[in-house]
Formats: sequence, structure tokens, C-alpha cells
Amino acid sequence: MNGDTLDEPDEYFAFVLAGASNPIGDGSGQGTIVDDDGGAASAYSGLVHGASRVRSLASLPGPAADQHRYVIRQDPRASYEVVLDAASGDLQPLVLQRLSAGGTVVQSSTGSGVGASRSLRWVNSGGLVDDQRIVVTSGGCSTSCGPEDVYRIRFYETTGLVSRFNNAGGQGTVLVLQNPGATAVTGQVHAWSAAGALFGGAPFTVPARGSLALNTATIAGAAGQTGSLTVAHDAPYGVLTGKAVALEPATGFSFDTPLVTKPR
Repeated sequence: MNGDTLDEPDEYFAFVLAGASNPIGDGSGQGTIVDDDGGAASAYSGLVHGASRVRSLASLPGPAADQHRYVIRQDPRASYEVVLDAASGDLQPLVLQRLSAGGTVVQSSTGSGVGASRSLRWVNSGGLVDDQRIVVTSGGCSTSCGPEDVYRIRFYETTGLVSRFNNAGGQGTVLVLQNPGATAVTGQVHAWSAAGALFGGAPFTVPARGSLALNTATIAGAAGQTGSLTVAHDAPYGVLTGKAVALEPATGFSFDTPLVTKPR
């Protein structure tokens, strides 16, 4: 790895553990190459799953004064949440935005008041995205924020994983999703082979305080196949729960596999 003196955002790389001698829950991960060149790029910071930071919006050098910009990496067909809260000082109203690579606002959330929380939740329905930014600004102290003007930001991948489904050998799998929240949850279920190839996907909606049963054989390409499922959705982290139930009608055999999310 060669260093340079170019001011730039933090950079990221993914890694996958293969050939483990014992079972592992999650063989993938992400590393961060932190920019150490100073200058205007100090306004950038990386956010990875489970990150929780308390920061001051005091003036920063360069063009991003009184604005914090965070780099985020989005895996294909995954879902994410950013939460902004615990604002103090003169920050109110505090603005949370997600920007495209070209600087266009993709999502925005603004809120005021003690204890007020702002959040953005979304599904990345395409391929890898590593050029979007999360931006935090203040409508209160504007260009004169001080060390006492602080906030907390948290970032989560909300994608659910079912490690096993089986629609072969006389079995069929039903995915059961439960939503205890007060608003409907929408998203997409994707079916994957054991080798990580995508069979196909299907959209879903779970009503508020309701449940949904989805026959995974109706997912494009998943009939007669075995593999795993991912569930990308717009619910807050940990709200959507569920399991896959593999059924063998001839014998009455059933096997449950829980829906899990990455631990915080």
C-alpha cells in the first residue's frame, strides 16, 4: 500500500473469509483506509455499520465549514438507516441529507426540539454504491457553530438474512415476516444460490402491526432451488422480524431458519 499527499475522503475495501474449518456467522467485512493528509478533506469521515459518533459542528477549515460530510458504502440489494439525534447548543433545526455523487439531494430530513430525532432509510436496489455522501448541517448556528454545538450520528445496515431456503427434493419454503411498527414496511426479497449467484427477487409490503407469508418458490428463479435469502426494507434497524419455514408435505417435516441482521 503506497501513501500519497492528496486530500481525499476515507477509502474502503471489502473482504470475504472463505474455506473456514468451522462454521461462521458472517464471513464478510469491511476495512477503512483513513485519509491522513489534512486540509479541506478533514470534513469527510467514514460511516460503517454500527457506527455511533458524537461530534461538534464547530467550524472546519476549507469549503465544508460548519458542515460534516460522511462517506458511506452500500452493498448491492441492501438496505440502510442513518439516525441523527442528541442535538445540543444552537444546532436546531438540524438537517440530515443524503447526496448523490454529483451533489444532488437524494433524501432529506429536518427536525427541531430537545430529543428530536431525524433519520433516513432506503434500499439500494442496484449494484455497489460508494460515491454517495451523508451531510449534516445546522439551520441554527449556520456558519458560527461552536464546540458546544454537538450531535450524535448512527449508521446501520438493516438488511435481513435467512441463511437457508429449500425448494428442492419435495420441500418448499415459506418466508414469514412480522412488522410490529406503526407504519407499513416495503422492500425486496432476494434469493441467492449457495455460491452467491442471484436467482431473482420479489417486492413485498408488510402492513403496520401485521405479518406476511411469502412462498419463496414464487420468486423468479427460486423454484426448485436451494440457497439463502436477503430482505432489504425501509424499516428501522431491528424492527422487521421473521423466519423461513421449510416444509415437506409428504412427511410433515418442517425446519425453521430465523431472519437475522448484522449485530450492532
